Amino acid sequence: MHNDSIQWQIEVDKKDIAYIVSIFEGYD
Repeated sequence: MHNDSIQWQIEVDKKDIAYIVSIFEGYD
């Protein structure tokens, strides 16, 4: 696996987490 692929996976995880967090914040 290339480092680029790992980096991309990390970036996607960050976006997913930010998306989930924004949803939870919306419930407040």
